[in-house]
Amino acid sequence: MNFKVLTVGCKVNQYESQAVREYFLSNGLVEVLTGPADLYLINTCTVTQQADSKSLKLIRRSRKQNPKARLVVTGCLAETDREKIKKAGADLVITQSKKPDLFSFLNPQKPSPNDIWSFRVKNFARNRAFVKAQDGCNNFCSFCKVRIVRGGSKSRPLREVLEEIERLADCGFREIVLCGINLGSWRIGKMSFADLLEKALQIKSLGRIRLSSMQPQYIDARLLALMANSQKLCPHLHLPFQSGSDKILKLMNKKVSSRFYFDLISEIRKILPDCGLSCDLMVGFGPEDAEDFRKTLRLLRESQAVRSHIFTYSPRGTTDLASLSGSGSAILKKRAFQASCVAKEVSFQFRKSQENKIFKIVFDSNLNDPKMLGYSESYIRVLVKAFKNEPLIRDPRRFYRARIRSTDFNYSYAEIEKP
Repeated sequence: MNFKVLTVGCKVNQYESQAVREYFLSNGLVEVLTGPADLYLINTCTVTQQADSKSLKLIRRSRKQNPKARLVVTGCLAETDREKIKKAGADLVITQSKKPDLFSFLNPQKPSPNDIWSFRVKNFARNRAFVKAQDGCNNFCSFCKVRIVRGGSKSRPLREVLEEIERLADCGFREIVLCGINLGSWRIGKMSFADLLEKALQIKSLGRIRLSSMQPQYIDARLLALMANSQKLCPHLHLPFQSGSDKILKLMNKKVSSRFYFDLISEIRKILPDCGLSCDLMVGFGPEDAEDFRKTLRLLRESQAVRSHIFTYSPRGTTDLASLSGSGSAILKKRAFQASCVAKEVSFQFRKSQENKIFKIVFDSNLNDPKMLGYSESYIRVLVKAFKNEPLIRDPRRFYRARIRSTDFNYSYAEIEKP
């Protein structure tokens, strides 16, 4: 039997899909990347209406590709919209909370692990590997379904996290991305997330660690000190700000003020002047007016974010403020476009400030391409021209020292520095 895995959503979903992919392969199934398959596993997302739509579209497309195939659907959308998923063509729906049941799917006689930490990975198709350290969230942001579909915060045992980081580092992955739904909330007994990082940074074979999205409340002096003092911890933070307006933040139930955000940015820049900040910003939430939007743009400019995810508010049917209609569609589109323009401007300014500096790049594009794309420690997207018959650019799992020579609104352009 052959199979295909299709994934929508966050790094945690991608990690879990990889774990199931490896399980299927170890049980004799053959993965197909193109064309029809006998078995489809579709791992869905429901963070936005767009994610819902994309998930359902993948189900319908897979059913059309092979009407006789077995379609198994799981993930966050499966937790709340079972009937929509069945109507789209799914044969079996496994809710997010029951996702470990996928491991007994091939052998119904084998008991299910019933433990989200039964997921393990040994490999990744890309050159950066993900390690899941945490799941769930204790926050109740009024725009978000995550707390509903994934439950409260759960922390993966320290030993398992460290063993997986070391295993992937030993396999040659130079960059490990530590991920979770609310990563900074990792706690085991008296051990905090910073304790976990300190232990991980002691792994000898580790190249470097990058943190996935971190709630700003968890960025403290100890974490910034680790970034400042260890070359193994990437100076990059992705912060889901959502808004720069106190009125909107209160309605979102974010439990922080815009002043907290500005003070945090100032502290980060003081300790790590070249830290790459990236962020999430929501446009059109509930009663957002022109002044609220102006405050969000001010926050974006202050952040000098190297990359920004600008998205428009979409009501989620089971959240506190699902009934809010949001800003008018024409106004919303105009604001989203304006925010995207500001995001490009501040990204250009930050990346321009990094010209003539040397970074360690991990490439994630095909090494046969004439141009190669990768990331610096500070999350600058770097384009390097590959030279013909140049042996230096042939190993996908190593660092390359590169100096940024020029910058435009799309890329930073770099040259490889020979040893």
